[in-house]
Amino acid sequence: MEIEMKDSSMIWAIACMLAMLVNFWTTHRLLDRLQRQHPGTWTLLGSPRLGESNLGPRWLEFAKYIWTLRFREAHDSELNRLGWASLTGEAAALMFFLMSLVA
Repeated sequence: MEIEMKDSSMIWAIACMLAMLVNFWTTHRLLDRLQRQHPGTWTLLGSPRLGESNLGPRWLEFAKYIWTLRFREAHDSELNRLGWASLTGEAAALMFFLMSLVA
């Protein structure tokens, strides 16, 4: 029984890492889109960069922008798609991480 629990925990951990990788790529594309197509918004967010501390003020402002769905205000279908993908990726990674702890 213990082997099965370790196996399922490992599967959830791998799923978490994959979700994080996909989310990293999606967030990179979203930041790039903001900087190129919506420089005013990008500047208002503090010009966030991928790789900054996720506890820094610029990154927290960017996270708030995503989690409050403000990306929809731009009426940009590509930004909208990337925003939803980023939000979903973060939620999936969190869910997979929690499942790896309880499995």
